[in-house]
Amino acid sequence: MKTLRVTPEPEQIELSIKLRYFITDWPSAQRKFLAGVPQRLHELTAIQPQDVSMSYANSLRDASCTCRLFGGAGSIVLNADTLSLSFANVTRPAYKAVFEAIRRGWEFLTSELPENGVSWFSLHSSQDVTASDDAAVDTYLGQFAHEGAVAITKHEPGIRYRPSIRVTFKEHDQHWQLQRSVEESTTLGERLLVTTSIYMPESQLEGFGGLEQAVARLHAMADRAVGLQRAG
Repeated sequence: MKTLRVTPEPEQIELSIKLRYFITDWPSAQRKFLAGVPQRLHELTAIQPQDVSMSYANSLRDASCTCRLFGGAGSIVLNADTLSLSFANVTRPAYKAVFEAIRRGWEFLTSELPENGVSWFSLHSSQDVTASDDAAVDTYLGQFAHEGAVAITKHEPGIRYRPSIRVTFKEHDQHWQLQRSVEESTTLGERLLVTTSIYMPESQLEGFGGLEQAVARLHAMADRAVGLQRAG
């Protein structure tokens, strides 16, 4: 496989932590969220009253508590069956703060809502990466071209075909799953859009040494699988 050396752009990260048992005492969960989340995260990011909001609903499915993080570039949201954290435009120097926010959010669940437990988590990320020039991108993507699609472009001159790649890895007992895709970015020609999804039961994290270690190991595995070498 021809490899491609790329420079990563800021990344979008979304983490969803699924509870083993959904919350039934929502008023109590709201109070714990209001008291616990800003207190745990204030050392990482300034949190003002306007950053915290709640939705009042007759259905648990629609109930939520939200705390904006990093001036609105991130958020932590509690629903009856899920705790979600999202972060926009994450640069490499910001990874430490992002994973520390995730660790403290997860700690809130285990300490304040221990009876609900954690079943599994999913982490999704998307990121543009920049290559040296258009020719390098063309050569890299060209090795994944599908003969049937190429044949169509020969008979349809107005159609442009751009190959892409997607790989999926599953642990042999199907405890965790990793998906990686690489395709042409919609921004500039020398950019590629790289998306990664990780699904894992909470019980498997210890074998990786923790969440950050699991993400780093699986992302490195995905890069090797699709032939990407990241600068720096």
